[in-house]
Amino acid sequence: MSPAEQEAYVAESGRRLDAMPAEALVEADRLPDLRALRALIEERDALDQMITAAVTLARNRDRSWSEIARVLGVTKQSAHARYADETAWLQIEAAAKVWALAVQHSLSALAPLVGDEHLPQLAPWSSTERS
Repeated sequence: MSPAEQEAYVAESGRRLDAMPAEALVEADRLPDLRALRALIEERDALDQMITAAVTLARNRDRSWSEIARVLGVTKQSAHARYADETAWLQIEAAAKVWALAVQHSLSALAPLVGDEHLPQLAPWSSTERS
């Protein structure tokens, strides 16, 4: 099975587990083999979150989708399809935090406007010409 097929299989298994009713998951706790499966899926979800965070960090450091895809062992297109939306939301959240800090700084200094000294921090999120 190729890495792409494995990834698709694991994703489909996760979707099926997510679709299970809560009663079935409670029942799963009574069965050792299903408990082990559930624990593995929870570990997979945690790893997926860490990988997404690492991809976001790489994008914020201006790494290309080609470089990221090479490390992930997938094509540029599949890396972009898998992570682009998730990393964009994380970038927007980070930008919002920076903006909130800028506003807080401005208000604490009783300045009438937020100065542009905070704008360079937003630069990684404002670039639209990434490959």
